[in-house]
Amino acid sequence: MATPATPDRALADASRGAAPRDPPSEFFRHPATRTCQVVPVDADAETVSQAIKDADLASSPRVRALTVLRALPDRVVRRVRGLPPQPAPRRTIEGLVEGGWWVRLCDQPPAALALGLVMWDDRVHQEGQTRRLFDHPADGSVRVGWELRVQPLSDHHSLLITETMTEPIGDRARRRFHRYWSMISPFAGLTRRLAINRIARLAERRAAIS
Repeated sequence: MATPATPDRALADASRGAAPRDPPSEFFRHPATRTCQVVPVDADAETVSQAIKDADLASSPRVRALTVLRALPDRVVRRVRGLPPQPAPRRTIEGLVEGGWWVRLCDQPPAALALGLVMWDDRVHQEGQTRRLFDHPADGSVRVGWELRVQPLSDHHSLLITETMTEPIGDRARRRFHRYWSMISPFAGLTRRLAINRIARLAERRAAIS
């Protein structure tokens, strides 16, 4: 088995070797937070890329519980305003995009998939997540970007790298988001870690039988 590269080295290699794309960094000029996670995978880049779209991210009870927690503020707002509840989140990344929970920013397999959403924008309750709202967020809202990219190490080994950024829009949003992030960041980080581990294991199972 090849020795996995260190996260720092992997990120440097990924930034040099990945195909041209529109990662969250191109949309977030002044991010308030920026977090990265790296997982070595015993599978080729194409297999990992397909697993990103196919993995059942909600199969873990902890992921389901954390997803419910994240959706709770929106459910409260919708109930108070008499709006219909948003459909339950689907179990795959493709399903989350199709269901209006995320908007696709770019999709360049096997190099990268980038998603975005807007928090605290009242228009989302009416329209769902759309690229128009992401590109033109309201003052007081927060944009969130999540990129998953694959860095090949050999014919049978890859790195799955995820990067998440947030950008509050305006001073009021920055103050509010600072308080929010101090509470939610441990849960958000755990959710992402569980999700990418699920993707990595699916890719490895497929690679083992191919």
